[in-house]
Amino acid sequence: MADFSAAEIEAGRRLFAGAWDFISAAGGLDSVPFGKMGQTIFPLVLVVPPMMELLPPLALILAAFGLAAGGTLLLWAAISCAATLVWWIAVYVRTGENPLYALTYPLGALLRPVLADRTGAS
Repeated sequence: MADFSAAEIEAGRRLFAGAWDFISAAGGLDSVPFGKMGQTIFPLVLVVPPMMELLPPLALILAAFGLAAGGTLLLWAAISCAATLVWWIAVYVRTGENPLYALTYPLGALLRPVLADRTGAS
């Protein structure tokens, strides 16, 4: 694995974010159906999938601190987190990366709404 400096990593992040802005703004807004209504809700649609990925860990965290009650909610959150974690472990194993990176999947889900917000603002 190559060693990268913090400056190189930051430059890569900026390049990725800029490319995401361009691709989403240029292609996304022109290709959504339903005209202006579709273009209006496009940034929201980009945010919904990562939010669905964040809800189960959030529910588990709230339950751990006693802020969320209900066996059904806790069971749903545990099953959802386990299934998502198995998925990301499989992805990392398949790509030859360290499967422990799968534990950070909520961080990736947090990044996508930030990128979607940048797209909606452009």
